[in-house]
Amino acid sequence: MKWTTLEEEDAKNQDLREENVQSLKEWVLKQPHFPPVSDLQLAIFLHSCYWSMQQTKVAIEKFLTYRSAWREFFANRNPNDPKVRSAMEVSLCAILPSRTVENYKIIYCKFMNSDVDRYVASNCFKVFDMGVTLEVMQYGTFEGYVIICDFRNIGVGHVLKTQITTMRRILLYLQEALPVRMKGLHCVTIPAMSDLVVPLFKPFMKKELANLLRFHGHYETLGQYVPLEFLPEDAGGKAPTSRELHERMQKSFVESADFFVEQETFISNEGLRDRRQSYMDLDLGIGKDGSFKKLDFLYNSSLRCTMHSPTLQELPYGMDDENVALEYRRHKDLREEDIQSLKEWYAKQVHLPPISEMHLIVFLHSCYWSIERAKSTLERFFTYRKAWPEFFAGTDPRRPKMLSDMEVVLYAFLPKRTPENYRVFYIKLLDHDLSRYVLKDQLKIMDMVLVVDILRSGTSDGLVIVCDFEDATVGHVLKTHVTEVKKFLTYLQEALPVRLKGLYYTNLGPIADLFKGLIKPLINKKLLECLHFTDSFEGVLKFVPQECFPKEFGGTAPSIYDLHVEMQDLLLSNVQFFIETEKMVTDESRRDRRPSYMDRDLGIGAVGSFKQLEFD
Repeated sequence: MKWTTLEEEDAKNQDLREENVQSLKEWVLKQPHFPPVSDLQLAIFLHSCYWSMQQTKVAIEKFLTYRSAWREFFANRNPNDPKVRSAMEVSLCAILPSRTVENYKIIYCKFMNSDVDRYVASNCFKVFDMGVTLEVMQYGTFEGYVIICDFRNIGVGHVLKTQITTMRRILLYLQEALPVRMKGLHCVTIPAMSDLVVPLFKPFMKKELANLLRFHGHYETLGQYVPLEFLPEDAGGKAPTSRELHERMQKSFVESADFFVEQETFISNEGLRDRRQSYMDLDLGIGKDGSFKKLDFLYNSSLRCTMHSPTLQELPYGMDDENVALEYRRHKDLREEDIQSLKEWYAKQVHLPPISEMHLIVFLHSCYWSIERAKSTLERFFTYRKAWPEFFAGTDPRRPKMLSDMEVVLYAFLPKRTPENYRVFYIKLLDHDLSRYVLKDQLKIMDMVLVVDILRSGTSDGLVIVCDFEDATVGHVLKTHVTEVKKFLTYLQEALPVRLKGLYYTNLGPIADLFKGLIKPLINKKLLECLHFTDSFEGVLKFVPQECFPKEFGGTAPSIYDLHVEMQDLLLSNVQFFIETEKMVTDESRRDRRPSYMDRDLGIGAVGSFKQLEFD
């Protein structure tokens, strides 16, 4: 296989200067975590960045680091390997013979096998990158590339099998690391599919790429950008058929097997970085204890999960008879006659939604087996959820806004319990971009994680909440509405079915006094006794053992990245649960009399909506 040369690049690019290549060589030698980078590769990156030295450094850094971190795309690329051969059978990535009127090359991509069982998004992108990498190394730089993705034969199953993290990683790599000048991205698919695909793409696209993206319901509209005669014969053009292009692709890949194997080592060596980096994107799986060199990067978390919508019965724990029986065996104070009494009372509350026996058990347990307090808590739980839709409505985690909000803060139940057998709920700010922080949206996600896990895991002896606000600023506090804080603290204290044993705020730094002044007046005496503020994480360890925490803090729990992935998987794998739970609110029109409990300040009730009970 013949490769392009630096001399050929120099001949075709008058802006390619020897002194710039030399300067980049000197910079590369100072990066101990880099592999050897040839002058030709430096020239290719320079060209893709329109000769900007700083942008080239950023692109090289990201290219090598992404390829090291995301092995699902960039490892195991030997075309003679059966798994790679299988991926090659499914996907086509071909450079079409003709060029656009702007002299851009056309990359044509298509699924050659539409069987959803054989579709793996990471494998498809692996084939794409292999094709583009081989093209660039054979023929060098080019003025631009237009990508055409023929998605006419994909279905809903393909979209549902596409992990969000996979899509975001692909788009990051395309936008920030792939050393080509991208001039257009066209997807041909039926309109119904574009409605599914667009929400998958758009949240992760920069403005520049979004401006290049076009969806086409048929090839006719694509003809406004690319002459249709340039397409494969089976797509209405004059180029070789897709099958012929596919055979050529497979043949060229096999002939270049040694090249692909060698390219697997063209990655960063995280163990050789000269210092702990200040850039981390744990959620994308980049870095080991912080591994991304500080450059002009934007921090964004991502999502790693499969878009799957199970029924309530698919929850690992919860509402089936077996788990109800387990709760009776677990608690000697749980009596069937008390649950029956609650059932009879609940049946008379025509404004309350239908619930399961597990709901009754969880609420009764949280109230230390007091039937009257359980009635109060149930009433408040569903009334608050009706009255405050800013926290409890719009909870479908697949919505683009929700996907974005899920990137900002980690909410996780840690695996190990305290010596008192209390569960630990850990909260950590991940994205410090103030523009992305909206308190009510974050409290919504917090409640979603709490509620689904409570019903999944059943009752526990107690709950400890640890809030790590490292790097939070005054701006975060100033964006906080007192009414929102009051509402949610009321819900936490009076309605959430848990035994709250501790609430710890740590790493508040300069905002500590401001934050304390905000929440202390809104907390009742009982919760105030559980409230603690610590200047550093070490202070929390006086109350919660170190081994309970993520491994970044010397604990035995999974890393923050893994916990965040699990959080997102939990939410996106229980879509139907959240859709159904959103409907489980009071029907105020069916209350049998005017409630005696009102809190106009909290917005409860049109004319007051809380049924009179014997509240403790």
